[in-house]
Amino acid sequence: MITTLEYLHLLKDASKQNKVFKSFLNKYRNIFNSIINIQYSDKKYNRINVEEIFYKDFLTYTIHQLEKSDSTNESVDSWVPVLARNRAIDISAKVTKSYAKHLLETGGSENWRAFNATLMDEAFSRVTRNVVARYFDNPKYRGYFNDIRISLLYQQYEDRAGNPPTPPKPIENIDSYVYKMLSNFALKKKVRESIDAELGLEDGREDISKYDRSDAEEFDGLDDELHNSYTDDEGEINDDNHLYDDEFEDNNETTEELIDSPDDKRLAEQMIEELLNLMPRKDQAELLRKVMLYGYDRVELAKEMGCTRAVLDTKVSCAMMVLYKAALPHIRYRCKHMVMTNIDMLTNEHQKEILKNFFLSNKTLEELAQAYGKKESEFSADLIKAYKKVKSISAKTKKEYVTDTDINRYNEEVRNEEAKSSLRTTKLTTLKI
Repeated sequence: MITTLEYLHLLKDASKQNKVFKSFLNKYRNIFNSIINIQYSDKKYNRINVEEIFYKDFLTYTIHQLEKSDSTNESVDSWVPVLARNRAIDISAKVTKSYAKHLLETGGSENWRAFNATLMDEAFSRVTRNVVARYFDNPKYRGYFNDIRISLLYQQYEDRAGNPPTPPKPIENIDSYVYKMLSNFALKKKVRESIDAELGLEDGREDISKYDRSDAEEFDGLDDELHNSYTDDEGEINDDNHLYDDEFEDNNETTEELIDSPDDKRLAEQMIEELLNLMPRKDQAELLRKVMLYGYDRVELAKEMGCTRAVLDTKVSCAMMVLYKAALPHIRYRCKHMVMTNIDMLTNEHQKEILKNFFLSNKTLEELAQAYGKKESEFSADLIKAYKKVKSISAKTKKEYVTDTDINRYNEEVRNEEAKSSLRTTKLTTLKI
């Protein structure tokens, strides 16, 4: 019986590929269709062609799955059901979007209700998140983004429930249409005031003059631009932002990667905000604020800034270096225990040495840089790289550790308890006398 590895070689043979794959589909189509019918058994999916979505680019998907298969000696017969289930799950976002597109184009109150329900699905999370991040770009909304997203979607449904919109033409790209529709709705003054009221933020309303009517009108002709943003060259939905992750791995810092953050998310964000305020260039601080705290999508942010994704990542990387330098005194105070716990796992002796000198001495960065014959900026870069390495080791080993702050807090509690005990003893002695 043919193995998955042998079958992979056959599919990669250009002279045999089409014939082999056609035979493969004919042999296993009943299995594939059965899985489709199980996964998408809800009657609502009868309105769209799920099979067409399943089999589109199925050859490429099959080859990819074979390449990542752990067991090269597994028979194709036993592997196919796994392939079918994985594929059925993999296309769920495209199925949801196709269903949403059908609902809008068909129109009617019931379809409008069903369409708005699909907007809460993970398939549209990127689009709805981007709208909220862009049009509620204000520090007062920090920590409320998900609440705003839910309120915005609910208000949009209520606003048009009695008179659902009818697209003027077939929707070419559902992501672009949803982005445009939500953007225009988010610009309405009554919507923003309602959200402020729900969040208890009526005082200090955001000045939305920067989102004047010209900005709203900009979206009326934005279909092509958004289409390019949300689709690939062939018009397919493109959710492959993760392709950038490996190339720019060091640029995707979060609050947890920068500092030994507390468990409380808001406290961690507050600590990051304090560090951002220490940065000398406010434009760099604002860029990191959007990326780290406001959840901006980098593709959309690059478009907004009028630059490429690669240029944006370079700007973020440079700004992160400045932020790390501003954070070094904080890191020195809070993260000493974590660093010293994991430092022996570093293989680079120079990194070990500079970390020990930084955390175990009271020397300034300038003094340490002079000791190593380097400029302060160069030494800071080396120190930051070493810190990030040991922080990565700590995260991977999942060691439980306490910070110097935790130790100091514990010691203070012990001293207080000893003082109370001593006071009680003194009172008892006085009573006896």
